[in-house]
Amino acid sequence: GDGLLGQALKEDRALHVQEVPEGFLPVSSGLGQGQPREVMIAPATVDDVVHAVLELGFFRRVLPAEKELPARLSESLAVAVRPASDRTRLNALLEETQQQAEELQAQQEELQANNDELEAQGNVLKQAQAQLEAQHAELEQSNAQLEAHADELQVQRDELAKAQDVLR
Repeated sequence: GDGLLGQALKEDRALHVQEVPEGFLPVSSGLGQGQPREVMIAPATVDDVVHAVLELGFFRRVLPAEKELPARLSESLAVAVRPASDRTRLNALLEETQQQAEELQAQQEELQANNDELEAQGNVLKQAQAQLEAQHAELEQSNAQLEAHADELQVQRDELAKAQDVLR
């Protein structure tokens, strides 16, 4: 809403400034420069969307027929500018999509590396579990042997005790 351009956008209508202040909006070209006497500003709108703003400076008084010029040019200008802004927006979306695809690729690679590491750790754990199970089986076998020896020793003690009783 700032300035004439903002006012034209805000009100969505053409503005006509008939007495342009000195030093305001100087017009320059390859042929020279000068101070416009009158200015016309109009939003270039299509489908209720502003795509550009048309600003015309005149070195003479604007004729009544020329006052319709911005309104007649507005839609044509918007229709001409809209594909460029759409293309710019599509390019931005494409870049964003490509960046997201790259990020997803990096995440996928990281997940694959983590998965490989977890799989390797799983294999190590399986090997450790197999070793523990083998050790457990060996311990059970050793316990069984020790129990058998203990039983034999107990039998020998009992026999020794009986023999000592007989000898006394």
